[in-house]
Amino acid sequence: MSLLVKNGCFLVDQKRLELTLSLAPGETKGIYGASGSGKSTLFYLLAGLNEKGFEGGTYTIDGQTMSQLSIGERSTSVSLLFQNPDMQFCMATPREELLFCLENQCIPQEDMPNKVADALAFCEITHLADQPFTTLSGGEKQLAALACCLILESQYLLLDEPFANLDTDTSKKVIRKLQRIQQKKAIGILLIDHQIKETANWVDEWLLIEEDFRTIDQAAIRDLDQHMRKTLPLAKIKSSSNKKRLSFQQFRLPIRNHEIVFPNFAFDGGTLIGITGRSGSGKSSFLKAILQQHA
Repeated sequence: MSLLVKNGCFLVDQKRLELTLSLAPGETKGIYGASGSGKSTLFYLLAGLNEKGFEGGTYTIDGQTMSQLSIGERSTSVSLLFQNPDMQFCMATPREELLFCLENQCIPQEDMPNKVADALAFCEITHLADQPFTTLSGGEKQLAALACCLILESQYLLLDEPFANLDTDTSKKVIRKLQRIQQKKAIGILLIDHQIKETANWVDEWLLIEEDFRTIDQAAIRDLDQHMRKTLPLAKIKSSSNKKRLSFQQFRLPIRNHEIVFPNFAFDGGTLIGITGRSGSGKSSFLKAILQQHA
């Protein structure tokens, strides 16, 4: 039993890539590569979201091709966590979305409440169950999207940058939880990630996308990641002679059970400012407030 691709071919910006990949139940593998190299395109193919499929080679899930699986069988075989969590949702709240997932699997209605409660508790978002998605932070949406994948109880999980919107502590917590459920249910996990340090003791093998795919071990991927970070070009900020400023005076922004307060603060034009904080603390809401976008 495995998710198996043999000489699978696909195009990325007119460049032809070929992949051979085997993912067994309970195994974790990672995909690493530059932006635009084809990582997400590959995941769409593996999840059956590209009607054309691979242009060459074979792709089977536990011995069956994607065309042999019904829609219901596909969802119990492989699930995809999208890079953009907003693409994951059809309903208005996490609870409604999780119920929708179960309805599509024809789960008996009397079994649904407990399954929803378990998924919410696993991702520690029970308190967000009935909050509209439009009011959630990027990190909270990502946890809700993960709950949707887990409630389907698929044999294989495809995680497209699952920790991109999470702070370091939350990322570590989610990784520990995924490791436990993976061991308990023998789930095969394939992930795209650039946080090599956090997943170093979890991922069994990495596939590096350059001109083609090649296998790389943990030591090599850490060295490559460090090299890429050191060689990233520094942001060039043009100096400005004007005195434009973004000023806050007694600024208060309610974020559910707390609020952001800037009694008096100003950002000078032409400067680069970083904002950091735990998931759900209000970073995205703060930027939307500056742009006068209402959640």
